[in-house]
Amino acid sequence: MKIIRKIRQGLSLPPRTALRMVYEQFARPLRHNAAKKRDTSACTYSNKEISELHSYFTLPPIEDLQSRARHISILAEQYCSHRFDLLGSGWVQVKYGMDCRGTEGIVFPPYANKPVENSDWLSHEISPLNLKESRRIWAMVDKNYTPIDWQLDFKSGYRWSALGWCKSIRYGGNAGVDVKVPWELARMQHFPTLAEAAALSGKNNGQFKPKEVYMAEFRNEIIDFIALNPPRFGVNWTTSMDIAIRAVNWLISYDYFRSAGCTFDDDFEKIFRRSIYEHGKHIINNLEYSPILRGNHYLADIAGLLFIAAYLPSTPETEMWLAFSVQEMIAETKLQFLPDGGNFEASVPYHRLSAEMVVYAAALLEKLPPKKIAALTTYNHRLKKGAPKLKPNLEDYHSLRGMLPSILQFAKQVAKPNGQSPQIGDNDSGRFFKLLPNYSEMSTLQAKTTFLNLKNYSELSDDHTILVENHNEHGELQEIARLLNCPSLQNKASKPETGIVSFDNFGLDVYRTKEYYCAVRCGSIGQRGKGGHAHNDQLSIEVNIRGQDIFVDGGTYLYTPAADMRNHFRSTAAHNTVIPENKEEQNLWLPGGGDALFWMLGDRSKGTVIHKNEKEWKGSHSGFGVHKHIRTLYFNENKITGIDELGDGQAFTTFFHCAPDVHVVEIGGSNHSVLLSSNDVSVRLICKNQTIQISDNDVYSAGYGILQQTMLLSISGKSPVEWSIEIV
Repeated sequence: MKIIRKIRQGLSLPPRTALRMVYEQFARPLRHNAAKKRDTSACTYSNKEISELHSYFTLPPIEDLQSRARHISILAEQYCSHRFDLLGSGWVQVKYGMDCRGTEGIVFPPYANKPVENSDWLSHEISPLNLKESRRIWAMVDKNYTPIDWQLDFKSGYRWSALGWCKSIRYGGNAGVDVKVPWELARMQHFPTLAEAAALSGKNNGQFKPKEVYMAEFRNEIIDFIALNPPRFGVNWTTSMDIAIRAVNWLISYDYFRSAGCTFDDDFEKIFRRSIYEHGKHIINNLEYSPILRGNHYLADIAGLLFIAAYLPSTPETEMWLAFSVQEMIAETKLQFLPDGGNFEASVPYHRLSAEMVVYAAALLEKLPPKKIAALTTYNHRLKKGAPKLKPNLEDYHSLRGMLPSILQFAKQVAKPNGQSPQIGDNDSGRFFKLLPNYSEMSTLQAKTTFLNLKNYSELSDDHTILVENHNEHGELQEIARLLNCPSLQNKASKPETGIVSFDNFGLDVYRTKEYYCAVRCGSIGQRGKGGHAHNDQLSIEVNIRGQDIFVDGGTYLYTPAADMRNHFRSTAAHNTVIPENKEEQNLWLPGGGDALFWMLGDRSKGTVIHKNEKEWKGSHSGFGVHKHIRTLYFNENKITGIDELGDGQAFTTFFHCAPDVHVVEIGGSNHSVLLSSNDVSVRLICKNQTIQISDNDVYSAGYGILQQTMLLSISGKSPVEWSIEIV
């Protein structure tokens, strides 16, 4: 079955792309076998000694930290207790032998091996050839420190092992199991908050603990990770993207601590610096590169390698890493960002993730010292082995800065009035680095009643105040240059204005009046036809009125843990568009889980804008075969009118997925109109000739792993069907 699936996937791609994919399927196991033989015959910890690390970044301005002091304090307290809320987990304490809540009803039993003082528990966790060095490193941890189980999917309870060689570890095939959970924790994006808490210590009326507490937590967690995750063993060495993001968060957080006046002991410094080198060595030897099919993973690889090379002392090896990462950052930014500034993966949330990588990389390049800049002309390009090759001459690294305006402009112009972005395409809540906390306060009772997957979450009392992360905001992209103290990168993207803003390469048009925002999707499935992060969302709309979301894209929820839910959220019926009577999808995918969840079998929908101006939009797609779906939209100051056509007299259903806060006020005209309300905004959906059906069993995902119950309105009829959204 796997061979048949690969053949069908290959046939959906251009011939050259398919041939390269076949070659990689045969060549990859050979490379892995040779690497495994090396790594299982000797200790994988390096004997490299790194004398120092460069420093590039300081903490955000103190006024920015002061404005978020309460949230920084609460979060730092949670992190010091090893409590994390990641990918819809809710706040849970991550430790060995913990009981897990489960994912989609699937729960695995607790892990039996628990750290016990004066017990050689490490011998059950670490491969024999790495055990001696692991013990030496672990001995540096403070005696009162409780270790984190880095191999655990702490949502389902499934556990991988650091005894396993990284490329032999399998993931993505078991229901309920999500490898993204340990990966997300091991990115350690909570470290900046610890550094910010250290900087605020003593300045906020006892709100914070002594800075030494936050320093110790940073130090202990890193030692814990290095000791329990030998290079190239365990689940957290399987993808170079996550390794790169981890290294960047270590480095910038380390800078933050130093800018707060914190210093660490020599033993920790040596282990820390060596591990940064080991991260870089792994990335350069395990690039997630393909000459045809590559995306945000490879962009993260080279962004992380750029940071590592910039921080490490200059040697022929690190100079090669630096030159190579500069070359590839420029090339990949040109490839992965379209002329209109959108990302080529057909996903607005992934645009945000990839844009962060480019902005941080550009900020770092602007801060390179003279010796590092000189290395960009004196490096030895022959030291780079394998594809892609390092050229003997580099393009001016300042050219990366020149690509930022269109990328930032896209982010600014697609944002809704409430600061959120439309969830076009996949949303895995991925971030490169979190400069400042972005959370809202909520009681545990509110969380239980708001999020379906937290209804059984009873670890805290109902009146306990918790923080819930705000997902899918593009706003901070505009602030990164200021917060990183890089004036040369600050870009004043023009403010959204009324009228239409078009992103023809990405396939998105945004209409604004003083009353509403409407985004219309019509374009490619991205990734050169692979469609790995695209949804069946052709001709779908999102509507926000006076800052309140009314009709929304359903989001993503989960990837591999729940194949059925993954496919539901990327299906045609999960979007504000039409589906024919036979339930046919706009684009097809193969059944099953794993890799099949990140492919579409070609772009048969071929979304096309027929006509548009300030008042009218018309587009079509051919995903339903001979009967094209044609949607015409008319935009007035207080009203949006739509006409859907699907051949002569064809039956279909038009969907309107409501935001979670939207509720029905009244139903009128024999169900030909429904009055909706969200806070102080009222809107009426009207269909003169068909009945509007109402269901309260719809689901919405604001971020990865998060599920909320919401309402679905639908209109079933024969072509053409006319409807309108009127602001009351």
